[in-house]
Amino acid sequence: MSASIHIQGSHGAQTAYRDVPTMCAHSVRSSFPRFLQTRPIPLHQPPRKTYTARTRHLLVTATSTPKPLEGPVSSKVVRHASQVEGLDVGAEVELNCHGLAFGGKGVCRIENSGVVVFCAYALPGEHLMARVTKVKKKFAEAYKLRTIEPHDAAVEAPCLHFGACGGCNTQNLSYEAQIHHKQTQVEQLLWRVGGVEQTGSIMRPMVRAEEIYEYRNKVEFHYGLSATAAPPEGAAAEAGHAAMLGGPVLGLKEPGAHQTVVDIQQCLLQNETANRVLTAVRRLAPPGGDLATTTMLRKVMIRSANDPTTGSVQLMVALVCVLDMPYALQDLAEKIVSEIPEVVSVVHLVEPGHSDEIDDTYDNTSDDILPEHTLVGERILRMHMAGA
Repeated sequence: MSASIHIQGSHGAQTAYRDVPTMCAHSVRSSFPRFLQTRPIPLHQPPRKTYTARTRHLLVTATSTPKPLEGPVSSKVVRHASQVEGLDVGAEVELNCHGLAFGGKGVCRIENSGVVVFCAYALPGEHLMARVTKVKKKFAEAYKLRTIEPHDAAVEAPCLHFGACGGCNTQNLSYEAQIHHKQTQVEQLLWRVGGVEQTGSIMRPMVRAEEIYEYRNKVEFHYGLSATAAPPEGAAAEAGHAAMLGGPVLGLKEPGAHQTVVDIQQCLLQNETANRVLTAVRRLAPPGGDLATTTMLRKVMIRSANDPTTGSVQLMVALVCVLDMPYALQDLAEKIVSEIPEVVSVVHLVEPGHSDEIDDTYDNTSDDILPEHTLVGERILRMHMAGA
């Protein structure tokens, strides 16, 4: 009996890449030491010790052996990234991208050095200019400034917010290329971390996603301030430099930023009905308006499901506030349900510990149950999971 790993390709959502090590660990849990099941190790780092799986769940017949990430390897060995001339925080560097790492960052190298640079929004085959945001002993981090030569398998990103939004970072890479690189990442993980040389004996072909858009069943939209200016020269949001803050908006966080929000009119990861809810909430509780300010409305969570009996779309809307004020949100909840009948539940959640603006009475580190109110419908949403 051979263990198997089933991977469903996704369309570049940041969470999709973080899911891979977890899925992989659960599939071969009985075959590796415990610390290998949960310890995240970058693909570019060699294993400190090689372990051999010795259970009946893994076959030893050789079918394939993963190879190191593609790309030229210089004969000049640089032991520390800080030894590379010109590789300083804020410096512009010319990079060639050879693969994708977990999290979606491109695995790049600098010519005439062995140093790896993880670059946001860089894709395999791309030749680009980037700005360095962090320098470690064995690697550096950067974000893309401009493309010199386009990457392989380039497609046009369909989302109007692509690049500014921190949600998706590989929409401009074809889906076939996405699943290829994702399978390569798992093979590298098994080989480098698990010590499994013949990965073909335990891996089956990747299970492709039925839909590459409108597949998310939950998206959280934040109330916050937009960015009106880029970070200071020689720095980046990823390095902790905040941009100048603009007006209030409702949307998703900027990539690498926690203070600024991108105004999102439509998200392609959720279904059309959920986008109608987003539009209604923006109109009924506009950012910076009296209701959003009075209740200190922080975010709106929209969850979608299919009715177990009829298969029709049902939605739950969660209004997350700093203050416990369900009476102030009752009218809003009723208007949402009136305009969009598919919404069967509206709840009010309180998260006061997330705000630095008030002296809250709740301890974020305690096990206290924070207030939760059902405004319309039930407090639960029923759905089928994994075809059950």
